[in-house]
Amino acid sequence: CDIISYTPFEVADQTFTGNTIMTNGDNTAQLELISTDADANAGPLLDFNRNSASPADGDVTGNIRFIGENDAGESTVFSDIINQTFDVSNGTEDGVMYIRTMAAGTLAYRITMNSTETVFNDDSLDQDFRVESNGNANMLFVDGGDNAVVIGHNASRKTLFNTTATAALQVEGTTGNTSTLSIARNSNDDNGPQLVLAKSNGTAGAAVTVVTDDALLGRISWQGADGTQTVEGARIEAFVDGTPGANDMPGRLVFSTTADDADTVTERMRITSTGDVAIGSTTPESNTNFVALTIGPGASTGGGQLYVESSSVRAVFGADNNGSDPKTIMGTTTDHPIVFFQNNVDVGRFDASGGLIVNPATGGH
Repeated sequence: CDIISYTPFEVADQTFTGNTIMTNGDNTAQLELISTDADANAGPLLDFNRNSASPADGDVTGNIRFIGENDAGESTVFSDIINQTFDVSNGTEDGVMYIRTMAAGTLAYRITMNSTETVFNDDSLDQDFRVESNGNANMLFVDGGDNAVVIGHNASRKTLFNTTATAALQVEGTTGNTSTLSIARNSNDDNGPQLVLAKSNGTAGAAVTVVTDDALLGRISWQGADGTQTVEGARIEAFVDGTPGANDMPGRLVFSTTADDADTVTERMRITSTGDVAIGSTTPESNTNFVALTIGPGASTGGGQLYVESSSVRAVFGADNNGSDPKTIMGTTTDHPIVFFQNNVDVGRFDASGGLIVNPATGGH
């Protein structure tokens, strides 16, 4: 038999008009582009040229389609790459590229690239997005169904606050390193990093609609797993503590913990916008003449108070104090470092020289 050698067919500088179809019965390449150029310039090149006499924004400059048959024998585009002009103005030209794949019988936009953004999943499919690192298969995971971004796991946590609540950004880890969130600032000054919790009464992103009195500005919550859900054990909250306005944002801090055999937090301490502090009470004594530390249920129900004034009386310990200026309660203009009250009655005090007056009514020591 004769041995037939095959030499690739070469065509140089040829122009074809109309449709050109190449059919191949095996899995070898039907089209090869070979460049023998030895310099550093690009090659080989494949150009898609939309040579329009009247170019316009939105012209499709090329479409690469990947076609196969479905089980009904129908020719189907399973994925494609589309390029369009976005702006054909001379000097400010912009382009856009789309990558689509078939999803449930419809071509869906998976990646969109234009002059202002790169968008994944522009058709809002219930599809996840996953990035692997060298040692973590889920270094970054976007849970499409739960609208959550997770670092370190392939599903979002839906057990927060003893419910099925989930968080938009989550970190899941099994070691100290993989479950640690770090914020560091490196600058040759006295400034440090910041963690900002911001609240507005607007309904759109980046809104600055003014908040109202008692609005929750932010919360830090500590939760532990009880075998079924994660239950809150402690929290710190910040609230608006007055009427806000331009360059005016009064605030208070509230510290809460959960008691044994309970699953909800109870307020333990608060600091008001005036600097008054309440421990074991939600109603600290307040007076324009001094800053109050209220320990217990408050003066109105028989608690004790420690008042510290910037001048005059240095401190006042008392029970059932009505919250007035200490010197007014005592009926005197004399400064006394420590004053004791019982049922709004001055029952004892240390005088300025350190002497103890047991019964102020008689002046006895």
